Amino acid sequence: MTDSTTPAYDPHLSFDRRVRSLPFLRVAISREFGARHQGVDILALRRDYPELVHFLEIGVDLERGIDRDARAWAQGGGPTTYHFLDLNLEDASDLDEGWMDGTFELSREVGASWVCGDAGLWHIGPRDRGHGCLLPPVLEPSVATEMAANVRRLRERWSLEVLPENPPAHTFVGRLHLLDFFARVGAEADCGLLLDVAHLAVYQHVQGLAPLTALEGFPCERIVEIHVAGGTPFEFQGRTFVEDDHGTHILPATWEILDHVLERAPNLRAVVFEGERNALEDLLPVFELLDEKTRGRFVASEAVGERASARRASEHEQAGKIDHRGVQRQLFRMHLDPAHARRIRAGEDFDPRLGQAERQLLQRLDLAGVLADPGNKRRQQLLGNIALEYELFLAACGSKATELLSGFPSSPQFHAAIRDDGALVLAFGAWAAGQVQGGTEGALLALERALAEARRGSSSPAVALAPGWMILSGRCRLIELPKGTLEMASRARAALDHGRSLPPARQNAGTEWILVHVPDRRQGEADSARSETLDAPVDELLRRARVAVGPEERGRFARAHGTEPEDLEAFLRSFIEDGVLLGS
Repeated sequence: MTDSTTPAYDPHLSFDRRVRSLPFLRVAISREFGARHQGVDILALRRDYPELVHFLEIGVDLERGIDRDARAWAQGGGPTTYHFLDLNLEDASDLDEGWMDGTFELSREVGASWVCGDAGLWHIGPRDRGHGCLLPPVLEPSVATEMAANVRRLRERWSLEVLPENPPAHTFVGRLHLLDFFARVGAEADCGLLLDVAHLAVYQHVQGLAPLTALEGFPCERIVEIHVAGGTPFEFQGRTFVEDDHGTHILPATWEILDHVLERAPNLRAVVFEGERNALEDLLPVFELLDEKTRGRFVASEAVGERASARRASEHEQAGKIDHRGVQRQLFRMHLDPAHARRIRAGEDFDPRLGQAERQLLQRLDLAGVLADPGNKRRQQLLGNIALEYELFLAACGSKATELLSGFPSSPQFHAAIRDDGALVLAFGAWAAGQVQGGTEGALLALERALAEARRGSSSPAVALAPGWMILSGRCRLIELPKGTLEMASRARAALDHGRSLPPARQNAGTEWILVHVPDRRQGEADSARSETLDAPVDELLRRARVAVGPEERGRFARAHGTEPEDLEAFLRSFIEDGVLLGS
């Protein structure tokens, strides 16, 4: 804890001076949204074992926020740190104003001592359902430079230390050793580092290296936080890999690295055991051992300045800039589509925007490492998230649903979405539309596609509207569907909610126009999507408003339908108030 003698944090000072203001938090357990239902009660753990668990590291993405237990911990005065789960730290374009402001507000709300997170690719393309992933950065000097600039930018904006963490993987792209890469980031950003010793053990194993390789020249004085977690070996294509499953079985190599680093990290403030999804009786032995290993390590002392540790010279010091985002997009496609991975390995099917250097990096990858996915977790996570927005359609498809979902990662729509940073949920809708032929399936798919599009639309007009003009909100869609589609969807939803099979569809002649509206969740109206049938001539007017309609056109429309223009304007005012129309 800090006291009256602890200097205030100043992001513009050098690291060796800033680190003096960081509190000694000691040992923590990690936490992600909703973990209580799968593991330990963190509040009970803190109450019953305060000598073993001293703070909480909260894993957060802005989509889900912070759950009740983590808030209760912070509100009860428990120290915390904030671990982001939704930032591509090596991508400057991912540091948008909305994310930076939202993350700062949440970190302040829980009183986080600093912000940290795996410095890799947390989402492919936009922050959207189905896009979650965790890929390591491309281990090239130019990528380290860009990441360092982003770390510095966040630190100075938030006045909080930002600690990049080495992420896990079964395959790595780039010519630098993982430790050399993060040493560069630390030096160029002049920042503290979070060393995950479990992730490092996985990296050394997959690279065929001894656990302590490259640690001799690593700047351990920059290590502010250490992560420890369990891992499970598994076999794939004759190779042994380690799944970073956050269990309680800690690999011997992980302990070896931890012991080595503890002796060489004078600025260490925190050690986190990532294991909240385990039973209490399995956690306690690990915490007891961590207590034994770290006892006496967290003692305030004069900050140790930059020491002159030998840095291993890199033959790639002058290497050119790499399109790391293009490489990661291609790698993600390889992970999800084995046939595509084999084509890349054979030198085919590259994104044409990739240069020769990027192609060589990808072509050198070990195919077993690319495809290793125990329990098919990567694919299941992707498809499960997408399926959440197409529940009715997939239920109507019956046994065909599995085939549709499993075929998507091999589809042109999937590859185009990843290549061009499109939304995978929308790409699946386009893929599925080519696989079904009308009927109940087609109607429900069209309705859920419209909802998916509206969720991702903008509640602000793309261009400035002249006074008196109106345009349909980007959070709305107008679709023409068979009559009775909404009634059919309502009955299907009720059946799914009660665990029943879908009722038979009622065939109605003709079509009708349906308005789909999803209010912007930033306005506090999450999960309030609505769909309604439109009566003529309202449907016609709203269809015109997809382009924008001015007062003169609305006046002519009113007179053509026997309505006073003033009455029509009053009617349209309710659409503006509801956010269906934008305008004055």
